[in-house]
Amino acid sequence: MNILAPTLSHQIIPDKDSWPLPTLSLELQSLDHAGVSIFLQCIKPIEDLKDSVITVLQHLYLSPERPEFPSGPDEVKDVKLIVRPMSGVAYTTGVGPKEAGRKEIHLSADYVFNISKDKPPPSHEPENLIRYEILGVVVHELVHCFQYNAKGSCPGGLIEGIADFIRLQAHLGAKHWRRPGPPKPPASFYPFPTPKWDAGYERTAFFLEWIENRYGIGTIRELNANIRDVEWDERIFKDLTGRKVDKLWRIYCEENGVGV
Repeated sequence: MNILAPTLSHQIIPDKDSWPLPTLSLELQSLDHAGVSIFLQCIKPIEDLKDSVITVLQHLYLSPERPEFPSGPDEVKDVKLIVRPMSGVAYTTGVGPKEAGRKEIHLSADYVFNISKDKPPPSHEPENLIRYEILGVVVHELVHCFQYNAKGSCPGGLIEGIADFIRLQAHLGAKHWRRPGPPKPPASFYPFPTPKWDAGYERTAFFLEWIENRYGIGTIRELNANIRDVEWDERIFKDLTGRKVDKLWRIYCEENGVGV
């Protein structure tokens, strides 16, 4: 594989004003829904949506000014956040080729209402925790708007893991996430017979964070950049780190007390 390997001098995160931003919009459905009201109490739509997009671009892309690293952001023309009653937490649409320039993030008003009922620690204001969780979910979904997916062939667990990795980098990890590490986490941490590196979400995110810390800032950016126009191949990990992904996973598990 032809891996793009920037020098350390290019790993500086660009200024936030240098990124091309899509048109951002907000749609609120069922204004009498308690979750919609809570959303408006905790979120500043104009400021928070813009800042969240910039956060994602800063961590997902090396620079908007280097042509050898296709920026990706200029391909997304419009992002709409829709807050509405629905099951689940959130999802993103508009990823097909016909809708490549338009994305929709659907956020569950029911979920927003439900997290408002969680009892916060004594030292935290409830509104701050709700805001923190909403922004974390929005950042995760925004990653899906801008990330590459190896022409649709990338493992789903890696796609979700990168999204939660960016959420980690933005210091917006969910409060229920449990970072693995000695002593060995309980079996409930990995609800699978055998843990895998591409289990997805925070499990893969912590693994990617470990790779980033071990092999240098920008490693996951390079991973994203190099799955733009090619079919998925696990050898990308060896090209980026010198080790196969299964070997990386085994070292990670050994260092963090995760059973394999």
